[in-house]
Amino acid sequence: MQVGVLGINYKSSELKVREILATAAQANVAGDCLSLYNFSCVLLSTCNRTEIYFSAEDLAEAHTQLLKLLRIDVECPFEHYLYSYFGAECFAHLIKVTSGFDSVIFGESEIQRQVREAYESASAFQTLPSCIHYIFQKALKVGKNMRSKFQLPRMQASIEAVIHDLVNAFFLHPKIPSILFVGNSEINRKVLHHLWSRGLDKITLATRAPMLAKSLEKKQGVKLLPWKELASWTQFDMIVCGTNQKEYLLKKEETSSYKEPVNVIPSSLIIDLSMPRSVDPQLSRHPQISLFNIEEINAFVAQKQKIGLQDHDDMKKTLQSAVACQLNCYMNKQKKGAACNFSANLL
Repeated sequence: MQVGVLGINYKSSELKVREILATAAQANVAGDCLSLYNFSCVLLSTCNRTEIYFSAEDLAEAHTQLLKLLRIDVECPFEHYLYSYFGAECFAHLIKVTSGFDSVIFGESEIQRQVREAYESASAFQTLPSCIHYIFQKALKVGKNMRSKFQLPRMQASIEAVIHDLVNAFFLHPKIPSILFVGNSEINRKVLHHLWSRGLDKITLATRAPMLAKSLEKKQGVKLLPWKELASWTQFDMIVCGTNQKEYLLKKEETSSYKEPVNVIPSSLIIDLSMPRSVDPQLSRHPQISLFNIEEINAFVAQKQKIGLQDHDDMKKTLQSAVACQLNCYMNKQKKGAACNFSANLL
């Protein structure tokens, strides 16, 4: 199986490093530039991981080429933050990721959609080899089956629930804060719906594609803010950023309209779910702003996360069996025999 993966995630590095690598990968290992290389690859880039799945006759050479491509835009040392898997280990890792086994929120479903979109996007720009098609199609199938079998996610903490807890902690009842969502991304829509369903209905959305947000305006009464007026974010009690932008959208110099603090309650709560970040980290130093990035939200999620050890063990065994089964199927299709000495330690 001529496949490999080069990646970085929330467990292997801090947010700043992930942000730099995500930007470099999106610039050099995605879209039209894929046709320039002598190997095929799929870029999976989320707020918690950046992984490049690739296939080539010489995997070691392709791995070296990918590192060189990342170094184009990254000056600081980063190699020690990366992990790599090849062949069966790569396949096992992708299934583990797609099933939500490697996510901050155990078994979360968002990663299933992100893996599918990454695979479809790569397919649109290049002709992928059969081994790449196989590992992604089977990983998506196993991920779907795992969630169905174990009814995942079940009684799990979620990013939207954690953000709701933050709202309750920062804004005294019965105040309903005015909330600005920046970006019409999937994660923003989830958080928006969660807060709206709990009575937090003073919601405004700023998006570069307002026509795609008309349904939110109609069904949930969401107001639309023209993108060119985004600098007015200081007028809102709370801002949630979940968008893909190369530069900061919320900047320190835009806070001049704030008055001197009159009490200990912050004037604005800002949640930055973007990767790379959309909010200037220096805003956290402002006396009237409380800023939380995706890494800090993940930490809150981890604190709330509860799952039975027996469930965890049962899922692990089922996942190992599924990987072994799919790998054997691949070996059979390649006419290399049905026997496969698959290591359960891969997971």
